Amino acid sequence: MVENIIYPGNLYILTIIDEDITITDEKMIVISLLYKKFHNLISEMEFILCTLRVLQMNCSAKLLGEDLMFLLEKRINQRIIV
Repeated sequence: MVENIIYPGNLYILTIIDEDITITDEKMIVISLLYKKFHNLISEMEFILCTLRVLQMNCSAKLLGEDLMFLLEKRINQRIIV
């Protein structure tokens, strides 16, 4: 297990329950880095929903990071426009 990983506890529980989602240590690091970057800008629930959406695609850690960043930035931009 990788140390210093920070992300919503509910996300961890959901990934344990859903057997179709696999999270490697590399993916955990990417999620943690993005959570640290966006946690003050987006709600925990929005972060979890975006993360689960990308995790269900079962892509590489690099693509996960790119897609998750895109979704999070899109949510933030939608708030600014409205």
